[in-house]
Amino acid sequence: MSIRSLKKYLEQYESAVVALSGGVDSSLVAKIASKVFGSKAIAVISASESLPESERRLAVKLCAEIGIPFREIKTTELLDPNYRANDGNRCFVCKSYLYRELQTFAQHEGYDVVLDGANADDLSDYRPGRQAAKDHNIKSPLAELGINKAKVREIAKQLQLPNWNKPASACLASRIPYGTEVTREVLSLVEQAEEIMREAGFLQFRVRHHDSVARIEIAPDEFARIIENRETITRQMKELGYKFVSLDLDGFRSGSMNELLVQIAQS
Repeated sequence: MSIRSLKKYLEQYESAVVALSGGVDSSLVAKIASKVFGSKAIAVISASESLPESERRLAVKLCAEIGIPFREIKTTELLDPNYRANDGNRCFVCKSYLYRELQTFAQHEGYDVVLDGANADDLSDYRPGRQAAKDHNIKSPLAELGINKAKVREIAKQLQLPNWNKPASACLASRIPYGTEVTREVLSLVEQAEEIMREAGFLQFRVRHHDSVARIEIAPDEFARIIENRETITRQMKELGYKFVSLDLDGFRSGSMNELLVQIAQS
């Protein structure tokens, strides 16, 4: 039923640009758009410095597997002091750059609509980027149809998308505490730190950057395994420049940096 609903939703347009991140949500939207529009659908990948290179490569590979043409664009949010300041509005600033570029591309190339992969669960989290989507008239078919993450994975598996069970990801800037400046150097450091975790075999994790401290979030059922590998992981993290490596006993949770904003709002 959801596949039919998605197709019906898209059929109100003649063509579409899909903002593709490499995650399962936007991949599903790209897959359906390719089915509905054929050659009149295109995926656009933002080669932002806050996007891990591994995610960019995955997004490019997915386009070939989905059968949708793609274009890469370079956004310049790092040049903006409002973005680098990294206050609670950082995501809004970043998404505003992205969506402005996407709408410019769509208008210049003659596409009807720009789609993103926001799902219904995203509406209940702190997501300032959603306001940027509204400001630039970006459509979110999954969210608008009430399709949550679990349903996205179910449909993606049905359509045999290779990343149907891929752990949720987010931009590298989300690993940096609000109030700490976002720089090219810090983004690169976080990316290298998370590559260490990936090479160690962990799938769902975050490495949060706290100046000289790398705070690792993983699922509690993997605590024993990381402790077994602590010497290697600690050594590699310190070789990057971190002085301390810690394990967050609360475990992995998306958007943990937002917890401080909630505490401030409630105080």
